[in-house]
Amino acid sequence: MNIILCEDDEKQRIDILRNIDYIIKENNLEMNIYMSTDSPHDVLKIADESSEVKLYILDVNLNSNINGIELADKIRNKDSQSYLIFITSHSELAYLTFKYKVEAFDYLVKDSRDNLFKDLKDALIKIQKRSLGGDENKKFFIIRDGKSITKIEFKDILFFETTAIKNKLKVNCINRCKEFYSKLKDVEECLDESFIKCHKSFIVNTDNIDLVNKKEKLIYMKNGQTCYLSKTYVKDLLEKIKT
Repeated sequence: MNIILCEDDEKQRIDILRNIDYIIKENNLEMNIYMSTDSPHDVLKIADESSEVKLYILDVNLNSNINGIELADKIRNKDSQSYLIFITSHSELAYLTFKYKVEAFDYLVKDSRDNLFKDLKDALIKIQKRSLGGDENKKFFIIRDGKSITKIEFKDILFFETTAIKNKLKVNCINRCKEFYSKLKDVEECLDESFIKCHKSFIVNTDNIDLVNKKEKLIYMKNGQTCYLSKTYVKDLLEKIKT
């Protein structure tokens, strides 16, 4: 989901951007900052561009001929499906969102920086869950590459492995594979209990293991692919498979 931020105060806009980026990475959200601007007119151009669901985060006071709520009203005329979040120092203006019937997801008040970003984090996580619809109980590994996002369901992953290129990994799936830049330890933190390290260069999905050959130090996956197993991790892997 592409995020469009419209905030006229440059210092606050940069601070909000940094926190959104942190929230996305910390919670592995399927979101991407697509635009950051002080111009409501730039935002309206984006609303015209495609029918994809977006998230608009708008300051109410924009020092423009259009305020944030009027901007939201114009967005709704073009885009009825996307999400709207207002950020403002004026809680008393919240009633205008009902007057204009823009169906805002949230109205966040800048009463304190800590409270604002806690509320923003909660809102982004809720939007993620709602946008997934029937997929909310599924687990995904998310790969971000520039402005593109690849979503791979955990159950389809066989194993992760390092490559000859520093900090470049490869995820092997049942029907595809993909290379991306990251560290194995960072990937491990994003996975659930089905995954376990089986070699200094491999993390395997135990749900997709067909056979473990201790003599050859190889793990055979359900689709016939193999990954390496080192002596250090044999005991932990076998115990994991038994449970």
